[in-house]
Amino acid sequence: MSSKAQPPRSRIDEIDRQIAELLTQRTLAVQELGELANVDSDATMLKVGYLGSAGSYSDLTLTKLFTQRGQLKFHRQGYESLTKAVDALESGQLDYTLLPIENTIAGSLNETYKMLEQRQLSIVDEEVLSVKHCLVGLPGADAAALRVVRSHPVALLQCTTWLSSLQGCITEGRTSTVEGAESVIADNDPLVGAICSESAAADLGLEILNRDVADQSHNYTRFVLVARESETVEQDVPARISLILTVNHRRGSLARCLDAFAQRGINLTKLESRVKADTPWEYHFYLDIEGHSADPQVIEALGEVTSHANTLKFLGCYPRRGITGDQQS
Repeated sequence: MSSKAQPPRSRIDEIDRQIAELLTQRTLAVQELGELANVDSDATMLKVGYLGSAGSYSDLTLTKLFTQRGQLKFHRQGYESLTKAVDALESGQLDYTLLPIENTIAGSLNETYKMLEQRQLSIVDEEVLSVKHCLVGLPGADAAALRVVRSHPVALLQCTTWLSSLQGCITEGRTSTVEGAESVIADNDPLVGAICSESAAADLGLEILNRDVADQSHNYTRFVLVARESETVEQDVPARISLILTVNHRRGSLARCLDAFAQRGINLTKLESRVKADTPWEYHFYLDIEGHSADPQVIEALGEVTSHANTLKFLGCYPRRGITGDQQS
C-alpha cells in the first residue's frame, strides 16, 4: 500500500518514527564530532616540559608565565632532569621547555648554560619567580629532631645557613624539590624532612615545620622558555636579547665588543664568562642586553661585535619580564 493510501494517523506515526530516528542519528553524529574535536584539541594543545612534577617551582612558574602569555590551556609534562626535558623538545615531543637559568642566592645554573651553548635552542620568553622555601616533614615531626633534609641541590644551596643550624642533620640531593618531598612520604620517617614549596607540601599532605628558610629573604629564580625555533616579538614590547660570544686573543677585543653596546646606549644586564670545555684558558661570554633585534642601533652594535669576535651565537630576542627590578613578583 502506498503512503498516500495510508490513513492520515498512520502516516503521521510513520513520519514521527522517521523524525525520531533521524534525531538519534544526528545526536550520535554530534557526539562523534565532539569526540573528534577533543582529540584534535589534545593533538594541537601546546606541550611544555619542565623539571619535577606538580607543585615544583618550575610548575608554579609555568602557570605564571603562560597566564601572562595568554595561553591558559596547555599540557604540562614533568621530567626528572633538564637534559631529558630538552631531549624531548629537540625530538619534537614538546613545543617548549622551561629552564631555570639563575638564582639571586645560588647564582647561575651551569647545566642550563651548557645546554644553551651546545644545543640548538632559542629563548622565546622568560619569567621570574619569588621562591619561598619551606622545611616540611611528616605530620607531628619536629624540625630540631631531623637527621636528613632532602631537596634539589640548588634549593639546598639556597638554604645553607639555615640548615647548618640543625645539629646532626645532613642533606641529600634529589632531582627536584618535589622528589625530595615525595621521599619523605615514601620513607615514613619523622626524622626525614625536605625543602619544597608550600604548594607541594599541601599536595602531598606534609606538615610545614618552618617557612622562609632561604638564606636571604629576597630569593628569586629566573627561568627561560626555550623552543626549537625563534618567535617574533612585537617591536613595542620591551625585549631582551641573549648572546654567547667568544673573542680572539687580540688585546682589548672584549672591551671593544662591550663598547659597541655602550656607544649606542644599549644596556648590558648580564656578562658572565665560562671556560670552554674543549679549550682550557679560553672562555665563552654570556651576554644579556636590553633591546629588540629589529632596532637599528642593536643591529649596528651586533655587526660591530661580530667584527671583533671569533663566534657570536644569537640565543633569542624575547619579552623582558622584570629581571632588573621593574617587576619583582
